[in-house]
Amino acid sequence: QAAVLPLRQNSRLLKQAETEALSAAVDYSSAERLLAEGGYASKELKYSLLINRESAYRRQTAECIAATLAKVGINISVKSLPFDQYTEALESGSYQLYLGEVKLPDNGALSAFFGGGASYGVAEASTGKAAYEALCDGSGSPEAFIGAFAENLPFIPLCFRDDVIYCRPGITIPEGSGVLGKNLADIAQWQISAG
Repeated sequence: QAAVLPLRQNSRLLKQAETEALSAAVDYSSAERLLAEGGYASKELKYSLLINRESAYRRQTAECIAATLAKVGINISVKSLPFDQYTEALESGSYQLYLGEVKLPDNGALSAFFGGGASYGVAEASTGKAAYEALCDGSGSPEAFIGAFAENLPFIPLCFRDDVIYCRPGITIPEGSGVLGKNLADIAQWQISAG
């Protein structure tokens, strides 16, 4: 599911009406206009994106990100490192942007980004963190959190997914097979071919 908000659209922290009101479609002309209004149109915007070399999924995603941002004049060079060097670069802060993947708990909480294991580059005292904590304890609203998040943008959510099944070539898994947490639930329907 493509991420249009920092929270999953079926999150317990959002009501359906709020989700619809706060969602936005991709709009390249608006992005170009916002860059121009911010004084960035005449500047050459170049960034490097750090990724884990061992993940074909992340390499493909990084290429897609670079191609998409190029449409609005932002040049991204992908820096691909082996996993140990990738994590070392994250821990030392040696990156401009990085592509990561985080398994969220079943309740969809984002606490891993605000003081948890995925908080690389997120300021401990950020307004986004304070607004998220207020949202979670009931004293804040989704609108306030999303507004604070958008002003600071501590991370950019790309997509949310439920689960992934990896298999060897020659195994075909029917679309929609598997149950969250039980990847082999429909194994009787898989097709296996020699080769």
